Amino acid sequence: MMQIYAIPHHGELSDLYEGGVLPRMAYFAHSVLRADGRSRSMHQHTNVTELVLVCKGEGIHCVDAHTYHTHPGDFIIYNQNSLHDERAAVPEGMELFCCGIAGLQLKGQAAGRLALTPGEVCVPSGETFPKLRLVMEWMEQAIQSGQPDISRITDGLLCSLLAMVRGLLHERVAVAVDRSDRTEIVRAMRAYLDAHYTEPFTLSDLAAAFRVSPYYAAHLFREETGYAPMQYRLQRRIGEAQSLLTDTSYSITQIAQAVGYDNPNHFTQRFTKVVGVSPRQFRRQSVSQSSFPERHTEYTADDWKIHSQDCENHG
Repeated sequence: MMQIYAIPHHGELSDLYEGGVLPRMAYFAHSVLRADGRSRSMHQHTNVTELVLVCKGEGIHCVDAHTYHTHPGDFIIYNQNSLHDERAAVPEGMELFCCGIAGLQLKGQAAGRLALTPGEVCVPSGETFPKLRLVMEWMEQAIQSGQPDISRITDGLLCSLLAMVRGLLHERVAVAVDRSDRTEIVRAMRAYLDAHYTEPFTLSDLAAAFRVSPYYAAHLFREETGYAPMQYRLQRRIGEAQSLLTDTSYSITQIAQAVGYDNPNHFTQRFTKVVGVSPRQFRRQSVSQSSFPERHTEYTADDWKIHSQDCENHG
């Protein structure tokens, strides 16, 4: 009897990382911390992200002013530039695997950032623990073997490890994040939208960058801000367009391109829908009145529902 399994393809591995550049293993450690001392005092890494797996014992990990009491199977993430230290909390000590990762930058995130909130720094791996430990053991065995192509092997295992950790983080966010974490996720999403609102991305792209479903991203963002994510992006685009129309002599086409629209007609339609007058009329009124015109368009509840759905689909 033979079992054959089809493997669904979800794009290239490099699609997960900024510029398609895969992270690489900087160093690896397998250590036992004694209860009567520390392996190293409080410190941070300016160009390395660390992944730590607790194998045995219990410990106390301090990360950026937060304290985590850790147990076997817990995965701890030290983002680049995170101030941290660790110590054993039981007499028998604590056994750890640690991977130092260089060049990690997930698409849509800051360099070296894997844990987006304090709630994602320490993640219980549950049933995934034996698999994570096995990958760590393979890394150690590969390094000890001294093969000439060792970096390719360890980097390949590292990408597998990161995929498993991202899966754990996705599950953790999707389950029940506490209020402070929800606020932190929205703050990070808002910062991303503020920095990239002129770029062409979908709600699904945004949600994937923050390891949540599109529905959850839209629901969470709207709950915290009053806007759906793509509505917020639209408001940022139109707000910037209003400033450019008032403060510069750029053409409508130039302004459309500056705020993220390749098609000036599409820009004019979106602008008119939101502001109530066309860009040309807005410029004429703002120049003559030295102020933004009042918005005269009134929406019924049904109109606004249609408008919100339109924003979600088209931004």
